Amino acid sequence: MKLATKSACRLLCAASMLSCLAYADDKTEINPDSVERTERVRTLSAQSTEPTASTQAQRKPNTADAVSKPKPPPIRPPLRPKRPPSPITANLMTSAVPPLPQKIAPYSGNQNNTDDEATFEPNELMLISNDMDEAKKSANYLNRYGARIKIRSVLSGLGFVLSVFRLPQDADTQALIRQIQMDSPNLQMDVNQRYQLQSAGRESSNRKISSRKSYGATLIQWPQTLNCIAQSSLHLGVIDTQVNTTHPALLGAQVKSQSFIKGKPANAKHGTAVVSMLVGNTQAGFSGLLPKANISAAGVFRARGDKVEATTGSLLLALNWLVEQRVSVINLSLGGEHNRVLEQAITRVLAKDIEIVAAAGNSGPDAP
Repeated sequence: MKLATKSACRLLCAASMLSCLAYADDKTEINPDSVERTERVRTLSAQSTEPTASTQAQRKPNTADAVSKPKPPPIRPPLRPKRPPSPITANLMTSAVPPLPQKIAPYSGNQNNTDDEATFEPNELMLISNDMDEAKKSANYLNRYGARIKIRSVLSGLGFVLSVFRLPQDADTQALIRQIQMDSPNLQMDVNQRYQLQSAGRESSNRKISSRKSYGATLIQWPQTLNCIAQSSLHLGVIDTQVNTTHPALLGAQVKSQSFIKGKPANAKHGTAVVSMLVGNTQAGFSGLLPKANISAAGVFRARGDKVEATTGSLLLALNWLVEQRVSVINLSLGGEHNRVLEQAITRVLAKDIEIVAAAGNSGPDAP
């Protein structure tokens, strides 16, 4: 095979040279030595171009290595760190609050969260803030718990902003508020508490009251010689039911009334009786303790079924109005559980040198 290949190459070379020489001058002589050298060069070059077994083995890719070596994983950019939640502060301006909890306690069904029996307004949260900017920041924070703003009021007399929030319908009101207080103890908030009217209870069996028109003075043994006080024009505030200013006991009395009731107002009997004990018309047979006093009466009690009750929201509105009226003393004829929001409001009222008198009921040692 190799000899045949070499012979074929020689023949091709010779034919090529003869065809080139055909165009040359007839006088040109051909040198046999040069023709032989040319054929040797072409033969060597043809041999060098033939692939050998060793070169074929080197050129063949190693498929086993390609399969065994895994491809390197792609390079991913580093994850960006999570941003912490925005801080809410003591006055929502200075100190941070822990982040939102991972889980909010759902309504368990065993809490006093039903509308009829609850001692608070279900699914409502009360919050007080120093100013409107702070109130808005607090609202954004409380949105994380599903709280949505319902009412917002600027109470200038008390010096704060009152916000009422609606909580999720399936949430346990007290449990959720406790959770928020644990996460953010600097927020001044609580439930919208319900308060009961402290009306007449048991009367002492050894006490004789000659006339219902004068039993107030008799009950507290009010001396008739304190004319300097009785004749002074004090300005008193009363938080109670609404007052019937057309009652005969209040004819000619200086009584200004304002209602802060949401819903059906309760009967005005109790508030009218309290005011008549203070400024009852003596000419009509009522012995008012301070007949010359001015009265600002704030109605807060509503009728809900067979219950007569007020709420923290109505009390705060009433207190704010009475502070703006510049009363000297405020009488509260109500009772109920401790409430942080109401406590802050009363603290601010007392700081303005306004005295507050709260009723203990007429049940003696059994009074709440």
